Amino acid sequence: MIFKNITIKNLFSYREGVFDFPDANAAGKNVILIHGRNGFGKTSFINSLILFFVGSGDTELRTVSRGKLYSPREYMLGRGAEWEGVFNRKALAAGEAECSISVTWQESKGTVTAVRSWVLDGTSAIVETLSVKPSFATDQDVLDEAEQRQEFLNRRLPRSLVPFFIYDAEQVQKIAESNSEAVLEQVERLLDITSINTADSYLSRVLQKLRRDSDAKQEQLRLEELRGQYEVERSKRSQIELEIDNFERDDIELKRRIKELDKRLNTSRASMNEQSESIVRAQIAEKKSDLEIKTSLFIDSFPAVAPLVCHPKLLAATISKVKDSSQGKAELVEELRAIISRLPARLFDEPQFPKPVLSESQTRFLKQKAELLIEAEIELASASNEKDAWRLGVDRARKIEAILRPFTTNGVVRETYTSQLRDIIKISRDELSLSAQLEDLSSLPEVERERQLARREEIADLTGQSDKIRERIGFLKESLNPAGRLIEKLKIDVNVQERKVSEATRNQIGVEIAEKALNGIRLYRSALKQAHQTQIQQKMNEHFQVLMDSNSLIRNIVFDEDYKINYLDSDAKLVGMGNISAGMKQLAAQSFLWALKDVAGMPCPVVIDTPLARIDAGHQKLLITKFYPSAAEQVIVLPTDSELDASKYALLKPFIAGEFCLSNPKGDSTTVAPGVAMHSGVGEVQ
Repeated sequence: MIFKNITIKNLFSYREGVFDFPDANAAGKNVILIHGRNGFGKTSFINSLILFFVGSGDTELRTVSRGKLYSPREYMLGRGAEWEGVFNRKALAAGEAECSISVTWQESKGTVTAVRSWVLDGTSAIVETLSVKPSFATDQDVLDEAEQRQEFLNRRLPRSLVPFFIYDAEQVQKIAESNSEAVLEQVERLLDITSINTADSYLSRVLQKLRRDSDAKQEQLRLEELRGQYEVERSKRSQIELEIDNFERDDIELKRRIKELDKRLNTSRASMNEQSESIVRAQIAEKKSDLEIKTSLFIDSFPAVAPLVCHPKLLAATISKVKDSSQGKAELVEELRAIISRLPARLFDEPQFPKPVLSESQTRFLKQKAELLIEAEIELASASNEKDAWRLGVDRARKIEAILRPFTTNGVVRETYTSQLRDIIKISRDELSLSAQLEDLSSLPEVERERQLARREEIADLTGQSDKIRERIGFLKESLNPAGRLIEKLKIDVNVQERKVSEATRNQIGVEIAEKALNGIRLYRSALKQAHQTQIQQKMNEHFQVLMDSNSLIRNIVFDEDYKINYLDSDAKLVGMGNISAGMKQLAAQSFLWALKDVAGMPCPVVIDTPLARIDAGHQKLLITKFYPSAAEQVIVLPTDSELDASKYALLKPFIAGEFCLSNPKGDSTTVAPGVAMHSGVGEVQ
């Protein structure tokens, strides 16, 4: 960043001050000299530039007049005799309603023109606006909102770094005089720790209040106990799940191996033979089963009817004889037998009875005689002269005829048994053929059979292992159910206890969060401090040795953990603060700011007011010849003629790129005269 133009309108002592800075050139001229007597506008220039970068909303900027903080309106317009305000008094008296500062600068991508202005509206309120107009495309910068435009400025010169680049050198010596407090403040600005300190302070107050309001320690302990039990049970369940997972992996590996062995078995010649053997054996078993069933059925039924099936002629003769027994005389005999079973009883036992009535003995005699007579007739009727005559009752003869006749009427029964015998014979032959085929298939080499046997044994062993693993997995999975129920119960207990803790001490969780946040903030702040301590200390010593080469009182400068500056002599002993002159303190503070600027690494101009106060001539020469040419690409120096006399001006002249002379005899309207040498006769200003 190189300033090309700064225009101040109606701010502080300026009605309108225009500063057109020359372009930086390769001759090493980086110093812009803005000179004038006290009260002519140097401090107004510094304050206007600071106001441009931070805006009137900055509380530190508005803390003036013995530390009093003014409102933005009071800061701009003043407050009686305490503070005259930023708005130029002459402009206000003339009824003008706007003040502004416009800055145009050059950066690597192009130029940027930014204007911060303040306008009085009809209600005496002040409206602040900021416009930013770069000459190049801003892909990452959206400039529609005021916050976005301010962020654009902050990326060029952050608020925390403004005091290191735009400052009053006479005031900067307070860093060395007040030591730790001021140094720490400057470092905190550099590291942007102010907001962290604010957060620390706020969180500390909140934490103190939360701790005061928290009174449920016992409930909290119980909660922690339940949480511990819950985590233990969860860990147990996780262990079981892990064990199940491991077993599942083992089982997958076993099944993979089993599948591999099965594949080898199925693809080998022996396996193919075995598969064929298995088929043949199954067929033999099926034949044997069929043979056993059909043979059993044949044996159970055929022997009983074999004579009837095998001797049809004898069967026909037998049926004829049986038929004779059931017809002719046989029928007469049956009728006589029916009569003998009815007639004697009806003759003697049913009315009409003879007179006189027969005695019981007479009746019994006559019954027996009648039965004997009828029996004699039956004998005569059934008598036959044939030698092979059969004596069969009619009913029995008829039953025998009914049983025997189907064997002669057709050949169905005979054909059934013939078919059964043919089937039995065929099945027997098929079984013999299959047995011969099985014998051929079984003729495998012994080595092949042993290999197949070993594979089967391994498969059986692996299958057994898999079964045991599955059994173990099943047991473990069953154990997950009670474990899950216990975990759910503990989870409910934890939730209930959390509500109890919340009810008893609503702030307990806040205490824990606040403590962690506070510790994190403090650790972060400590890390930020330590990160740059060595680098800043090294740079400060380097710059101090350049600016302070005429005195060996201070040989080394070191920081403690709070960035308190300690000055050591050549024997590494502390040098008392009272032994250090004001000029030496200013040089030390200047070295410190120089070091901070180097560490910050921001390519911004350095603006210094009252640069040589309280510094002796020798060290002023070092500042002029060593610091100003090296502090930045563009260094704007605002000296008085007493600080920068002709001889010192001659030393600075080789580095001066341009000069501006300020004049303000009435104190309310600074005029700017460019190109006016501070000391005439020393040389022409380029």
